[in-house]
Amino acid sequence: MNQRGVFITFMVFLLVTSVIALHDTTKKNDYRQERKYIDDAVFNKVNNAFNNLYEEVVSLNKEGNARIIQERSLPFSYDFNKNSISLSQQVPVKLSVIDTYIDSLNIYSIFTNSEIISDLNITTKTIQNTKWNGSEEYPGLNYAILPQCLLYDINADSIMILRELETGQFGCLSDFNYLDLNIVDINISINSNPCIGGSYIGTLEKTEDPVQEETDPYYRISINEINSQCPGIGCKITESGKDELYGYFDPENYDPEDSKDWLTINCDTGGGTEPWLRIKLGKESENDPFPFVAQNFVDTQPVDIDLKVTFDSKVDLFYFTGFSISVNKVNFPIKRRT
Repeated sequence: MNQRGVFITFMVFLLVTSVIALHDTTKKNDYRQERKYIDDAVFNKVNNAFNNLYEEVVSLNKEGNARIIQERSLPFSYDFNKNSISLSQQVPVKLSVIDTYIDSLNIYSIFTNSEIISDLNITTKTIQNTKWNGSEEYPGLNYAILPQCLLYDINADSIMILRELETGQFGCLSDFNYLDLNIVDINISINSNPCIGGSYIGTLEKTEDPVQEETDPYYRISINEINSQCPGIGCKITESGKDELYGYFDPENYDPEDSKDWLTINCDTGGGTEPWLRIKLGKESENDPFPFVAQNFVDTQPVDIDLKVTFDSKVDLFYFTGFSISVNKVNFPIKRRT
């Protein structure tokens, strides 16, 4: 074969090799595009299923009808207003209300675990009382407030708690910052007075209205007795049947002698004076994790408490920590879970 024939043969070889390589590259690109399309479709499917469950049960950051519907089974009421959150509950909460809520959570969890949604694996788990083979008769219900890093506790005791979280707890990115706390509004409604007479005893005092340059958080406490038989001698906590206390407080003032972090309503039961209701703002000691506590010592006489906390920053998320969700696609390494 002459040199010209060798050259032509070599050129044909290069051309064929290039065509094969181009075809192989095209097939690989097509495969990658197809694979990406499939992965995106699978992710969207998993993501949508997860988000639906999360919005229905876990996240309470809702408005309008969605919030009204979800709130029906809750053992408390709540509301959002940009940088504030309002929480209303009875202290103590009726046990029947807690039972009903736990029932609804477990029934919903059973339903979602048994529901077949194409080829998705969906697993949910929630808190259980002894009725649902749990270890506690009335397990605590916890709700995280982010990014402020506070935890709202609902339990069967005669107490209402809003406590600080530590970094890493329930999605908390940093410790609770007292400087972000602006105003604490507390409205107490007493429907039945177990006292022969009542009086305020505590270190909270009426002070001046808020001033702009003050950095400590401000509190406002309003106490009302709702009693159709009043006014009358001995049936009012105060002579007017209503009192308001307001001023600044230092959440980290641990000295009980100087602290303005307490309000106590004492009862004259005829046999002596006993505590009835206690409100705590801030800490008792350096290691005390509770910035707000309302405790009712007379649990046979429930008290309605409305708590509104206003921050300098926006409340982004308010969610139930006691319901876990896991969603994945069969034969795909794509999974979402709480």
